Amino acid sequence: MNPQHQIQTLLLDPHLHWVDAPILDKQDRRYLPVPHIDRAAMFHAGHSQIQWPVRVIASMLLNRRSATMNNGAGLPVVKL
Repeated sequence: MNPQHQIQTLLLDPHLHWVDAPILDKQDRRYLPVPHIDRAAMFHAGHSQIQWPVRVIASMLLNRRSATMNNGAGLPVVKL
């Protein structure tokens, strides 16, 4: 959410299905685990719909100063 209380998309990828528990490390790497829990067999009459391999997507963030200068909102900008 930006300072104007608007939700903005920072990253789009067709593999980002039900991202859970995002992690940001000290080097400004963002990790997005994609576990497919909703596709487990218990939710689909005993038939798993999980698409293997399950992924962890990682991306780098530009530093906060660059993000503020680049988009004016002070939001971290994804660098793929």
